[in-house]
Amino acid sequence: MKHTLREHVSGRFQCTLCRAAFLTKESVRRSAEPCPEYERCHGHRYEREHVLYPFSYTRGDGHGPDRLCDEANCGVCVGHDCDCDVCGERLIAKDLCSVIENLDRKAHSLSPNWTEIDAMANLLELVNGFAVGASVDAIGVDTRGHSVKRTGVLLAEPKSVKAQRNGTPTSAVRVSVGMPGEEATARSTWVTIFADSGLVELVEVRDEWRNEPLGNVPGVRSGNHDIRIMFGGKGGKRSAEPSISTLAGVTYAGDGKYEVWVAESRDLLHTCALAGRVWWKPAPVEEEPGQAGETGSVQVLTTEPSGLEWKNTELRDTVSSAVIVYGGKGGKNSPGPSQARKVSLGYTRDGEYALCDLETRELVATHRLQSRIWWAAMPANHYENQAKPERQAAPELPDVREWARSNGYQVSDRGRVPAKVQVAFEMAHPGDGDKHSTTPTADILAPEPVKMVGRVPENTLYMAENANTAAARAWWQRRVESYSHGVKA
Repeated sequence: MKHTLREHVSGRFQCTLCRAAFLTKESVRRSAEPCPEYERCHGHRYEREHVLYPFSYTRGDGHGPDRLCDEANCGVCVGHDCDCDVCGERLIAKDLCSVIENLDRKAHSLSPNWTEIDAMANLLELVNGFAVGASVDAIGVDTRGHSVKRTGVLLAEPKSVKAQRNGTPTSAVRVSVGMPGEEATARSTWVTIFADSGLVELVEVRDEWRNEPLGNVPGVRSGNHDIRIMFGGKGGKRSAEPSISTLAGVTYAGDGKYEVWVAESRDLLHTCALAGRVWWKPAPVEEEPGQAGETGSVQVLTTEPSGLEWKNTELRDTVSSAVIVYGGKGGKNSPGPSQARKVSLGYTRDGEYALCDLETRELVATHRLQSRIWWAAMPANHYENQAKPERQAAPELPDVREWARSNGYQVSDRGRVPAKVQVAFEMAHPGDGDKHSTTPTADILAPEPVKMVGRVPENTLYMAENANTAAARAWWQRRVESYSHGVKA
């Protein structure tokens, strides 16, 4: 950050934030040290005095020039290499050599909180040691600032973030913890951990049955329809053991109720609120078809079809294309495409898109917009090899004009014949057109010619006699008279 300068009474230019001082503005432009946005001591390294109140003369080991500051790399006194004219001894300003700091209740502290910085570094070192997919317990706060504990697998790599804490942006680590298959972008999986509070640790995978409230199932509150569990029936104090064992899904049904249904047939098994106790355990991890080999490892295409440029992006990046080449599930841990199938995209329901094989119309996979997949644009020769539809032979225009005039249509001798007239002609001559032509829909059919009574349209005479009011009947009567006089209104 650039220095915020003001001109001192002595004639020097001084930063209002870090107190760095310069003889001229040219010296400011030559300075390479950015402003740290907190007060610093300036001058010779062994003359800088950082005084902390309240203090004790027995505090610390005296790392700094003043024994009241015990930080060996304090950014306020010895721990910075400022290149201002005071630190370079080109300008003498004894009042800039000391900083007196009041630490009562940490009020007005402008120096870096080294304890918090060290704790944050230790936390980052801890969470970066966890692999994606590891089973963890995370204790912290959710996106609303409420305390939360989540148990599940690590869905993505931890991220360093700035989170609001008591109205102040504070350094923290965000982890995504949920059930296998959940999206890491879902806010319901986020846990924000601050350096001085919260915890994340590895846990053993619990594969036993649990008699717990449905709300304890990770991700069930997010409305994610991809949640899968092993369902054992209704729980409670009187239930000693699970009555069934089936792979099931959980969906919010409205009015505070959740439905548990069979994953294969979608038959309803149970309905309850989040506080309702059920028997459940995590569902086994199923590998996608075409991606798992005999050893359980992901198979990558060894020979890629020519002309394909594979991308590992979210499905939302492909919805502008009706057909794509699908390469399987993507993500950070996916080494490459596992298949190459031409599929069409179609919206189903609940925010899911179905990918169907173009030839067999078989369902290949379903994904949400935020799901990452391997895909490639359809090769150019795909459209060239498709059979082009035969063009329907257009009727001769003189025949159309002659038929239109004989049936009450008004058409010009030259130029384009209106589309409605052409459709009406084709409807009147169904055997003359191409045998592959289709019957036009009713909403584009031309209306029947207006019937005339002498020189007056029949509907005009009807309105002149049967209009709702006398004024309306008089108006339509004048229209009839205008036709009688040869003037068309």
